[in-house]
Amino acid sequence: MEKPALMADPFALVRRAAAEANAVFVLKGEVTLIAGPDGRTVVVDGLVPALAAGGSGDVLAGLIAALAARTVRLEAETGRPFDPLAVAAVGAALLTEAGRAVAASIGFSDAEDLCAAAGRIAAGAWLPGADRG
Repeated sequence: MEKPALMADPFALVRRAAAEANAVFVLKGEVTLIAGPDGRTVVVDGLVPALAAGGSGDVLAGLIAALAARTVRLEAETGRPFDPLAVAAVGAALLTEAGRAVAASIGFSDAEDLCAAAGRIAAGAWLPGADRG
């Protein structure tokens, strides 16, 4: 399917994909859409030009995977349930903030800059167990 057809109704696209696959789907763009198989949808309104850099989607996937691993571990330790949709939303928000930080400090970004900024933000935020050193 061509991009114009995909983007004609991105909400329907991401919801349908999530429902059919019984999984959380993330559609990264100027506005990142995240849908769960239960029909819940999250919108992360980034509008950060620095995130148009090659590799930013890979950084997002890595952030979500790392957050998911941490959340599963915390679920085992605390008994609090793991919510994959919330984890994906936090990952997308973290990437957006990393993009803003990089844009404010150096203007241009690449995947390495985004990873470093995301690490600094996570270390100073509410992410349990984040490296603070």
